[in-house]
Amino acid sequence: MPKLTTAATVTVATVTAATVTAATVTVPTMA
Repeated sequence: MPKLTTAATVTVATVTAATVTAATVTVPTMA
């Protein structure tokens, strides 16, 4: 189970980082 938990954590962290990056790039452009 530890591996599954780690994979899930990494996935969530990656998605979160991607979302934050996209927001950081998009917001100034739209503004």
